[in-house]
Amino acid sequence: MSRRAATVLPICATIAAVALLAPGLKAQHEPPPTPAGAPTPGTPSPPAPVLALNAAAAYRKAWDARPALFDNKFLQKELMGDANWAPTPEVGAQLEAGQPEIAAILGAVKIEPCDWGIAYEKGFDALVPHVAKFGVTARVLFADARRLLAKGDTGAAVQRISAIIMLPRHLRHDGLVLSTSTGQQVGALGMGEAERLATAGKLDGASRTVLLDALRTLDSPDPVGMKDALTMEARMIRDWTKAVCKGPNAGKVFLERIAPRATPEERAASGIESLNEEQVARQADRVEVLYQQVLGAWDLRDAVQQIKALETQKKAGDFGSVAVLTGSDLQHSRVVVGRFTNGVAHAIQALGGQPGGSLRGAPGGAAPAAPAPAPNPGKGK
Repeated sequence: MSRRAATVLPICATIAAVALLAPGLKAQHEPPPTPAGAPTPGTPSPPAPVLALNAAAAYRKAWDARPALFDNKFLQKELMGDANWAPTPEVGAQLEAGQPEIAAILGAVKIEPCDWGIAYEKGFDALVPHVAKFGVTARVLFADARRLLAKGDTGAAVQRISAIIMLPRHLRHDGLVLSTSTGQQVGALGMGEAERLATAGKLDGASRTVLLDALRTLDSPDPVGMKDALTMEARMIRDWTKAVCKGPNAGKVFLERIAPRATPEERAASGIESLNEEQVARQADRVEVLYQQVLGAWDLRDAVQQIKALETQKKAGDFGSVAVLTGSDLQHSRVVVGRFTNGVAHAIQALGGQPGGSLRGAPGGAAPAAPAPAPNPGKGK
């Protein structure tokens, strides 16, 4: 979804900060791009695996055991990423009381399977409250790491920082743009703290190894699975549009159900309001063409420039009325992924490691430069 007013998918890169920071976000999502094939609208989702085999269940158990600590508003405004920030004594007491649940989170990040039981068959009406929970979980771990550093327990602090870095892989399983974008913000918070400690000379060899092992879970050209998420975003726009936009007034249904925040100017420019069911369906089919071209340019040296040109065509209606009013800001998505992979490579180097796949994540495979500061995990946008 673009940063303009016309919006349909709250699963876009531009509101990932809201998902990470804001309480009560109602995200509407699309299915994950698994090789076995994700459920399509109208197909019930399979039951989630049992706790022992499912990281999602382990996270939920910890969140539910101490709801005050994992409340979406916890440290939302107070937490700061600068080197001098430390939790207040009151927050410190909450963190100390929550050590069993924090230990459970440290265990959950190490479980490979992760199924949130998302009701993909509900299309854009499906909810994913766990995305916001990952934001507060990162803040809890960050604050607890700062508490432990103040006590001189660097080893325990590093365990929490490494867990923050590993959180994104359990959002990647969703196959949603919102989830992957939030994963990037969470990961950037952990990477920034790891680099800070390395630069300050506070890490011994064992601590560096722990952090490097965590960073290697992100050391790939597309560490959060944005390409897969965009593939499914295109499919979801197409399939859900066809599923809900029926009858001679399908265009009006589209505006009411899928693009209710479109401005009057955008509605008029799209011309979709007057379309019937068959016409809307044809427009929906053209969305996938746009995404195919974007993903075809994704790994090229001039990827950002090419995708920017495709975005311009999209806004001009070259890919149909549905594309005008839906989808992520594709250029922004590519830029952010490039910055994140660049940050992964830079963090690995700062810790004395040699990056691998993340070096290919930026357009052209550019060598990593110093990444932008990690997003402030305490303030929404």
